[in-house]
Amino acid sequence: MSDIQVRLADWQKDNAALRRIREIVFIAEQSVPAELEWDAEDADAVHFLALEGDYPIGTARLLPDGHIGRVSVLNGAE
Repeated sequence: MSDIQVRLADWQKDNAALRRIREIVFIAEQSVPAELEWDAEDADAVHFLALEGDYPIGTARLLPDGHIGRVSVLNGAE
């Protein structure tokens, strides 16, 4: 079994990894329109990044009002 860790992410610093995972899971796999996936709430959210070793495999965000969303995990083929 691989070592998976979850850490706080910085929306600016980790943007490429966060966007890549969400684009694969939501836009490509689930056919969510890009204009619905990306919103202004990302800038104020607390973001999390799951890593298998050094490889980013999952994301989630926590909004200021306590809602958890944009939970996404790669299926292993990516």
